[in-house]
Parts: sequence; structure tokens; C-alpha cells
Amino acid sequence: ATMPIIHSLRNADSSDEDFLREAYKDSTTIDGSAIIKILKKYKSDQYIKAKIENETQSAISSLDVLKQSRYKDQLIELANFCKDRIS
Repeated sequence: ATMPIIHSLRNADSSDEDFLREAYKDSTTIDGSAIIKILKKYKSDQYIKAKIENETQSAISSLDVLKQSRYKDQLIELANFCKDRIS
């Protein structure tokens, strides 16, 4: 979950940036809903979805050098599973 935080930090105003940095310093008082609100405010959720889609397509495209086989199909299936899973 680091990448969405980094994305938000890069785009956040100073108040939101301070909040996120403080939340990481003292995780005992984290307000998860406030963090999610900030992530959505800066569209970090959309950024991550696009990043995952691009990386998955890149991984699948890299398999183009392999001839068609059940192993290649399983690698493609694994890439799509990882993209689609909910963590």
C-alpha cells in the first residue's frame, strides 16, 4: 500500500501531506477513513488501478517471445489473477 501513499504525497497540499506523514510516524492513532479520503481526493486509487493494468499488460506482452503452450497460458492467467485479486 506504499505506492498510493507516495502518489498522494506527491500531489497533496501541505495540510494533507503533513497528515499523511504524521500518520506514518505514529500508527497507533491512524484514522484509516481519513487516509482513504485523502487517497481518493488525489485520485491515488485510480492511479494505482491504471498502473496495475499497465504493468499486467507489460508482463503479458513480454510473454510474446514464447510459443503458445499451456505454461504460457498459465502465466497469463496468473498475471490476470494478480491484477484482479482484492487484497
